Amino acid sequence: HDENAQDKELAEEGVEKELSAELSGEDIDSGGDGTDQKQDGKLTSKEGAKEGNVSIHTYLGYARAGGGILAFSFLAFLFASAMFARSFSDFYLALWIRRGDGNSTTTGGDPSDNPNINTYALIFGMITVAILVFQVLKGFVFTYLALHSSTNLHTKLFKRIVSAPMSFFD
Repeated sequence: HDENAQDKELAEEGVEKELSAELSGEDIDSGGDGTDQKQDGKLTSKEGAKEGNVSIHTYLGYARAGGGILAFSFLAFLFASAMFARSFSDFYLALWIRRGDGNSTTTGGDPSDNPNINTYALIFGMITVAILVFQVLKGFVFTYLALHSSTNLHTKLFKRIVSAPMSFFD
């Protein structure tokens, strides 16, 4: 509500400035420093462009629009878990192969001769299922949060454009 009040105050100030300039016959001119100017009877405002990195404030605004910092923290957790599960599957497979045939006196041998092959296969299968679950869940959560953020930001922008004073469109 404070944002809307501030927007209305700024709009009213702009209208008052434009009206007082029209009544006094003055031209509003700032010299190109990004403030209001009046040329050809239109109130305009120069837009500033920034170059460089995207600020953390922009990312936090996007996160808030998508469901909050907690939701995006959960998404980061899913990304990390999916990467960890994939790396762990490589580690476990290497461990299984190093154990070879299960004979502790020799290294290597055929892993299919290992008496614990069913245990190794079961654990590796569970890791593979975990990878699949994390990847699918990560995909759904990412898509949902991105769409939710975009929708909320678009709605906010649309409401501000629709409620802008007519002088904004000159």
